[in-house]
Amino acid sequence: MRRKTGLKILRHDRSTTAGSVLGVVAIVFLVGQQLAIMFGLFTYMSVLVDHSGADIWVMTKEADEVNSSGSLPVRYVDRIAGLPEVDWVEPLILGGGLFRNREGKNQPVQMVGLPRPRLENGPWKFREGSLEVLLDYEGATVDSLDLKILGYPGPPEFYEVSGRRIRISAITKNIRGFGGTIIFTNIEKAREVSGLPPGRCSHIILKVKPGSDVRAVAAAVRTLLPAAAVLTSGQLAASTRLYYILNTGIGSSFGFSVIIGALVGIVIITLTMYTSVLNHRRDYAVLQAMGARKRDVLVVVFWQALIIGLIGIFVGFLLLAGFISGTRDSQLPTNIPLWFPPLHAAITLVLCLLGSSYAMRKAEEAFPRTPPSIYDTSLGWRFENPKMAARFPLETMGDTAENIADKWKIGREEQDAFAMASQRRAGRAASSRAARSPRRTTRWWQIASSGCRSATGCRSVPTATASSASPAARSIRVATR
Repeated sequence: MRRKTGLKILRHDRSTTAGSVLGVVAIVFLVGQQLAIMFGLFTYMSVLVDHSGADIWVMTKEADEVNSSGSLPVRYVDRIAGLPEVDWVEPLILGGGLFRNREGKNQPVQMVGLPRPRLENGPWKFREGSLEVLLDYEGATVDSLDLKILGYPGPPEFYEVSGRRIRISAITKNIRGFGGTIIFTNIEKAREVSGLPPGRCSHIILKVKPGSDVRAVAAAVRTLLPAAAVLTSGQLAASTRLYYILNTGIGSSFGFSVIIGALVGIVIITLTMYTSVLNHRRDYAVLQAMGARKRDVLVVVFWQALIIGLIGIFVGFLLLAGFISGTRDSQLPTNIPLWFPPLHAAITLVLCLLGSSYAMRKAEEAFPRTPPSIYDTSLGWRFENPKMAARFPLETMGDTAENIADKWKIGREEQDAFAMASQRRAGRAASSRAARSPRRTTRWWQIASSGCRSATGCRSVPTATASSASPAARSIRVATR
């Protein structure tokens, strides 16, 4: 019954409900968009490591990330291959070069040299061609995202990279690194372009046999090659991302934007839910007037926040999915890990409930059951104002007289004597005043004897001065004053 009541209130006030849902949708989409771009850049940073198919990478000792390795002897491959847990091991070359397009302009590229015939760590998605084109000595690939930058090279055409001829034989699909354009070729052509001497390579990658412990094999390789750095694929990917985050502006830029987006999301969702509850205070007051308990009102508010949050999350994720789908084949990197949507939805729901938690107390106070406090704005004390009571004692004139008598030790006889003397002085003052100002007055008994209803309506009634009035009349006048 309480759930239905909360739903009916939301359906009744559709404009407020729509505004609350729109606020949740905006935050879910905007925060998700920023994080999707950040995760997309993370995949660019370690794209070669993540898709290499290898379990362990061997680099030079001073390397901080995958692209900063120096040169290693190729003979290390034979030494590693002697380990019984190793399935296969191959040398690899990652180097740089300058691609010369048709207009004669140079574009920096990253060369990836693969050993033939296995071609491990090669491209994994193609728009045109296949992996076998790299078996050709001059065969190379470019990505579809970089065709415009490189002047739209197409297979089979010849181009130069650092003065060495290559033939574009295939076009990959959405394979791009953080450093820019990636060109795959065979290891001999990559050694020729990068200038490495024969018998040298930049990396060594290896795959362990199924059921073998990767960390144990990595420790064995470290013992075998103490002068080299040996990392698992997960460790190398993490160190590469951390290097770019700490040593480039991407960490501070996206970190700041994500934090600001999260804070704005918290504020907007909190204010949205708070405003939604306050707009329905009258509804909650009616529920309490009908006998609903505080717990019942809280359950209604809880279900309203939950309904608004779930609808906003659903619509927000639909928009986010459309954004990810629309940017899949574009220059903008986007990626959503599998663990992110449930976590994002849970945090949003928590924010919705926290935003309405403070407003829940307002809903409880919507129809107070205790008598309200009433204060008097005048100087009287019919309704005591606490601010006035703090400055002046809340006492009557009689209480004040008793306090003065107690403070100054004034007895009852002295008070009576003073009161009698005061009355006498007042009588003498009234008599002397009447004698000094003989006004023409109309007496009440004259009005009564003439049959008039008021003094203003009796123009013919004779008047008397104070001196000509009888002593009884003068005493009556003094008493009436």
